Amino acid sequence: MKKTTCALWMAAVLPAICGAAAINYQGTVSAGGTPFTGTGYFKFQILDGRGVVVWSHDGSPPGGPPAGHVAVPVNGGLFHVALGDAGAGMTPIPGAILHRPPIWLRTWFSTNPASFQLLSPDVNLQVPDLSFFDTGNLLVVDDDPGSDFSSLAAAFAHVATNSDVSALLVMPGYYALAGPLVMPSNRWMVICGMDASAVTIENTNGPALVFGQGVLRGVTVRGNPAATDLNSPINVIVRVADCQFERVSGNGPAVDLCVSNTLVECRSTMFTATGGPAARVAAGATLDAFEPVFNTWMGAGAGLLVADGGACEIREARFWTSRGRAVAATGQLGYKVDIHQSRMEGGIALSNCAGKVNLYQCQVYCDTNRGAAVEVVGGGANNDGIALNECSVDCVGVPAAFARASAGERVWMEFHGCRVIAINLPIGSAGIVVTNASGNVDSAQLDLFGTRLSADSSEGGSWAIRSDGARVVCYGSQVNGDGGLLAKAGSEVSLNRSEVDGKTVGVRLTGGSSLDADFAQISAEDGVGVEAVGDAEAVLLQSWVEGDGAAGVGARGVAAGGRLPTLFMIGANAMGEYRALDFEDGTLVAANSLFATEAGLAVRIARVTAAPRVQMNHCQMIRLEPAAAPAAVLAGSPAPAPAFAHCAFHAPGAAASIGLDGVAGAVISLVNSTLSTNLAAGIVVKPATSLGNGNFVP
Repeated sequence: MKKTTCALWMAAVLPAICGAAAINYQGTVSAGGTPFTGTGYFKFQILDGRGVVVWSHDGSPPGGPPAGHVAVPVNGGLFHVALGDAGAGMTPIPGAILHRPPIWLRTWFSTNPASFQLLSPDVNLQVPDLSFFDTGNLLVVDDDPGSDFSSLAAAFAHVATNSDVSALLVMPGYYALAGPLVMPSNRWMVICGMDASAVTIENTNGPALVFGQGVLRGVTVRGNPAATDLNSPINVIVRVADCQFERVSGNGPAVDLCVSNTLVECRSTMFTATGGPAARVAAGATLDAFEPVFNTWMGAGAGLLVADGGACEIREARFWTSRGRAVAATGQLGYKVDIHQSRMEGGIALSNCAGKVNLYQCQVYCDTNRGAAVEVVGGGANNDGIALNECSVDCVGVPAAFARASAGERVWMEFHGCRVIAINLPIGSAGIVVTNASGNVDSAQLDLFGTRLSADSSEGGSWAIRSDGARVVCYGSQVNGDGGLLAKAGSEVSLNRSEVDGKTVGVRLTGGSSLDADFAQISAEDGVGVEAVGDAEAVLLQSWVEGDGAAGVGARGVAAGGRLPTLFMIGANAMGEYRALDFEDGTLVAANSLFATEAGLAVRIARVTAAPRVQMNHCQMIRLEPAAAPAAVLAGSPAPAPAFAHCAFHAPGAAASIGLDGVAGAVISLVNSTLSTNLAAGIVVKPATSLGNGNFVP
């Protein structure tokens, strides 16, 4: 072959913006020093700035000249060729290589197809640096031909081996996957879709996306699960915005985070599943979401499931569930959940838990399809449970809250500045139920601070609060229901500056339970304000207790009786339409207290089975309206003698200020006291000095 020379130049490079590039290229060749005319035979390769072959006209692998050739007409040495033209039998040029200038064209030429000469030097292809041609390190993916990539999997594979490319722009379309897309672990990657409603990425046979380092925006991801950090590198951080994650089938989550040190930050993102939870966070992973939607409306799964070691910070979320919980948490390895300003359909349930959950300014709803709106069952060795801050809780047919601890566990439930309403409760149920492990009063605790609780049943017979051996603390709160508060099985109740109102009972103490009321108001609309049954104990300090209703039907302020109750009243006021204080057996100590009734008895002291011990100092027993009844009566021959010091008995219209009921006589100790009339016949003052000892009868 004659000696060949050439002079080459680029006339135009015309890459398609959203597809493989076609480069219009022309130049001149000479043979034997004379411009060549005829059919020329060419081989082409493109090299990147590192000298690596990134394209051959026939797809030959790097390592030598292309195996094939193309025939191109040459006229007076001048030729023109469209590099990458599939119609000319060439392999299309990947648009991605134009994002990494400089790039070089290497050419072989021959006047026959048998012997080729490498033309030197390689020619620098100057790709026009126009924004609509060259998108820098942003690669374009379109499911239609004509982009940098039509396959997301191919685009991900390209990013994995080219560190200078870190962003994908995904055009509207449907992208089916044979396997999961894996975000890189060693650098930041950005995946940006045009819109989540227009871009769908789906793998029906497994996960669609494995989280790595980077950003995901504006896409819908569907798979089983849609996305996961399983098999991801440690210390994964991914930011997600304006996306949708959907579970295709099965009972698992739409998004499954189960690797330690994974952090997923979401904004305006929807999680949807039908058989399982919309999102699961466990094993040290963290989900931080703003304005998310957790949707399991068609299934029984939880909107958000937090398991051993998971952590969540959720703000302004919407939980849409039909049968499952908005949030469920479980596990003994500890977890932490904070939820702010969110609407939670289906409530929240903690089971077998050893972690902390805090709700701030949330709206919690629940109905008969699920359990209590807020539920804590089982705990850890510490005070594990839930705190609600400035939240509203509304439920129909089920308790607003339920807590139960088993042996060796401790659980707590706190309401701070909340509004809690439970309506249409079953008979015997309660707005809040707290149950402890047998014999351990501190294993379960309910705290109400500045909270308003209202509960009722359409048929009556329910309670606002029922405690089965637990500790209940109310500070600055209002509680009302058919019954106010029922304390059973050794419960400890503390009411400080709180109001408890019931239609039939304000507070009922049974089974060795105790009440400590300080600056409290306790009332019953038509029944007993405070009722202590058996060996219960009540301490009323600076408190007001009232039992309203029609006289003769048991409207009493304080009623204590049964098996040795203990009642302490210091600076307290007891009002009762029928009786202000009805006490039998046990121990009664009252000081600086007022007992008043309109037309009934202010105080009744009775001995039924055991000897009552009664000590009243600086107390007033007053019947406000004229009637034949005395201010106080003694029944059943109480012994030892009740002692009254510095007391006042006022009973206008009665024959005696202190009377007898069903007994012929009784002994009392009366010192420095005032009576509106004399004592009933048969009452003996001890010591036997008649009405001496500083007493006064007008």
